[in-house]
Amino acid sequence: MRLILVVWEDASVVDDATWIDRSSAPKAHAVIFHQVGWLESIDETAVVLTTAVSDQIMAARDRIPLGMVKTILELDPATGVPVALPKKRRKR
Repeated sequence: MRLILVVWEDASVVDDATWIDRSSAPKAHAVIFHQVGWLESIDETAVVLTTAVSDQIMAARDRIPLGMVKTILELDPATGVPVALPKKRRKR
């Protein structure tokens, strides 16, 4: 499994009250998370990661829809430093 950092925007409740005066409502802000984990799978809809893994078992998984994902970086497991990904070659 590959170690990755996923930066993603969560859906959130903006207000604590049931009713809000529109003229004094505070601005809604994005809630951004930075989550590190072992990549279990990724497809056209979501990325799935876990916090701990062995040869036979893994911890509970988190599924993050790709529409919420801002960035995915692969990390070196020994150092935590981002791995330089090869650039895609242009077709000529």
